[in-house]
Amino acid sequence: MLLVAGIISSFAAAGSVMFGVYQYRQTVQMSTYRTYADKYNSLLKVEDYDKWLAGLSGKDEYWAELTPTMIAYLNLVWEEVYLTQSGIISKKLWRIWRPEVIRTIDTG
Repeated sequence: MLLVAGIISSFAAAGSVMFGVYQYRQTVQMSTYRTYADKYNSLLKVEDYDKWLAGLSGKDEYWAELTPTMIAYLNLVWEEVYLTQSGIISKKLWRIWRPEVIRTIDTG
């Protein structure tokens, strides 16, 4: 009986540790997502968004003004790629971001 109780408590402890690790990873990923969303939001001001969309759709007259924004955008993308390859950003999170990154980069 004592052996069974020991085994059950070991499984309960292992389950608790695994759940704690899962919760921690979820919190880190959510924090990462929020951090990068804030970084992107700080790059592109609301009043410039129409110019950004026009530039992405091929209107070259906006790119002189938007070049610093695009460089900062690409720097964030490369940072995300590096952090994903390093395992810091989950591949699941990168799969959420990737289509928008590809759409933006493919506009040139």
